Amino acid sequence: MPEINFHHFRDTTDFFVVVLSAHQSLTNVDLRLIRLLKALNQDQIVVFVNRVDEVTASAAELEKLRKRVIGQLRRELNGKEVPVVLGSAAWADYALTENDEYLDPDVLQDFVQVCGLEEQVEKSTPEDLVNAEMRASAYVASGLPKLEEAISDMIYHKAASTDLIEAVTDLENLSRQTIEQTRVRIDNLIREDANAAPILTREEKDQLVTLARAQIKSVFKSLKVSAAEGWEELQADLAFTINGYSDNYYETILAEIADLKRGETYQCDLDPLRETLREHYTLAFEAIRNSLVDEIVVLNQSLGAEFCEEIRDHMKAVRANTWFLGTLLPKTDALYRTVSLDLTASWLNGLLGFPRGKIRQAVDTASKQFRDICSEMVGKGRSDIETAIERLMGEYIEDVSQHLDVFSEQGKDGKVHTNQENRTRKRTMQQSSNDLETAEMLVETLVEIRSMLEAPGGDK
Repeated sequence: MPEINFHHFRDTTDFFVVVLSAHQSLTNVDLRLIRLLKALNQDQIVVFVNRVDEVTASAAELEKLRKRVIGQLRRELNGKEVPVVLGSAAWADYALTENDEYLDPDVLQDFVQVCGLEEQVEKSTPEDLVNAEMRASAYVASGLPKLEEAISDMIYHKAASTDLIEAVTDLENLSRQTIEQTRVRIDNLIREDANAAPILTREEKDQLVTLARAQIKSVFKSLKVSAAEGWEELQADLAFTINGYSDNYYETILAEIADLKRGETYQCDLDPLRETLREHYTLAFEAIRNSLVDEIVVLNQSLGAEFCEEIRDHMKAVRANTWFLGTLLPKTDALYRTVSLDLTASWLNGLLGFPRGKIRQAVDTASKQFRDICSEMVGKGRSDIETAIERLMGEYIEDVSQHLDVFSEQGKDGKVHTNQENRTRKRTMQQSSNDLETAEMLVETLVEIRSMLEAPGGDK
């Protein structure tokens, strides 16, 4: 059996269907695969128990099998509930292609009756299909409907739900900005009717934009410096952890080789080091990320403190959207690459002694590989967060500039307006008022939707 390691999984793979056999249930190889997925934070799993068409069992016995698998998975995944679907690939093949090579109609019908699937079969039977009832029975009994439901549920909960919250948050922020801009435009129209000057001249607006841009860039520059210090500390901490583990592991290997019994061979276990490094990296990554989010929230509250009160009140609607930064996750997949440890020892080595120099060389080689991996992880994490910061800064500056532009629109032009111009201005005022009402209703709805999505179980 070839070794299963992280190379078997692509970075773009987010969901997994683990196929088991109804004859054997969960084997040690299956459990090892599931543990590896858990270590890679890839625990979006559906288990499909195949070949139920080959076993003779009552509905109670099949349900007992399903619950046994669920219980084993729950223990392996720290209480996580994993969908387990019973079915048959042979029945699915017949339902979709009418390939009846492996179909025993009597076994299929018995299964449908034993499991009480007759009503589902009746609802699923198309009218214009050859052997429609038999194929509908095979479709329902194959587990395909439940498998499709489980996978769709996973995708919605993980990817779609996250994207929905981000989209709703973006739209809410945009709507709030639109509300304030519309209010300013209405105020400008009123000023124009009174032949009054706009809130800001073009020159004043340009000065405020320059001031706000400088403040935002200054804050984000200091954020990058602070984050850089955090990454350097993390790099040093990981290296220190690896070195300390290596020294201890060297002594452990010597002792374990000496204790080998006749016929035994020594097996190196680097998983404890992997887990320790993963915990250190994850905690540090989240601390850096959360600190950046907190500082940006402070910037939201303090931006434009030098502006006049009227402008400052309207600017409260402009917020840097930290959602996509706050949802960045640490990636530790690289830790689970195969690390070479050239050390083969048997009970005879324990009896005769094993060259200490060879043990030290093997441990040092493994340590270097882990240091390289950690350096790569830190570099990738730093790059991901800096990319998010650059995007956030660019969008924030653009939003602030567009918001300030509104304050210098229209204004005193020193001429008497015609009736046509007055009617146009009146229609513009009415349209702006309607837009304001619509935007306010939209914000109320978006706040309600976001609250439901963020609530436990809200993605339902």
